[in-house]
Amino acid sequence: MTLGATAPGLPRRVLLTGASRGIGNAIARALLREGVRLAVVGRDREALAVLLGDAPGHALLEVDLARTNEVEACVDRAAELLGGIDAFVACAGIAEHAAVGAISADMLARQFDVNFTAPFLMAQRAARPIAAAGGGSILLIASSLGIKPAPQT
Repeated sequence: MTLGATAPGLPRRVLLTGASRGIGNAIARALLREGVRLAVVGRDREALAVLLGDAPGHALLEVDLARTNEVEACVDRAAELLGGIDAFVACAGIAEHAAVGAISADMLARQFDVNFTAPFLMAQRAARPIAAAGGGSILLIASSLGIKPAPQT
């Protein structure tokens, strides 16, 4: 499959968070195999660079999803670098396990910012270039910890 010639039904340009490891990395690898152009977002520049290799046409955006100003700017930058966005996939997430009494307001705020606020704001902002491209998809992936919490680790 050549770059830009995606399989039928797949988006051509995808903005993806959480691509440096786990499920997000697996999604990125599958999309890359299908010729999708990616803008990958994360804090681990080295892992994202390894993922993209030296293939042209992709974008690596080092962003802290707990910083609202960086979140909003990265969507605009991804659309600029890819020439638009056809889909947004939010797969990044954090979980800081601690006893209830040990959870600080800062810990709680960071988790809420990364796991809820950033995906919401990015989806809201990505909807514009997706609509301009004639429509597309927004996928917000959540953790099973929302359904069945893990014991303190």
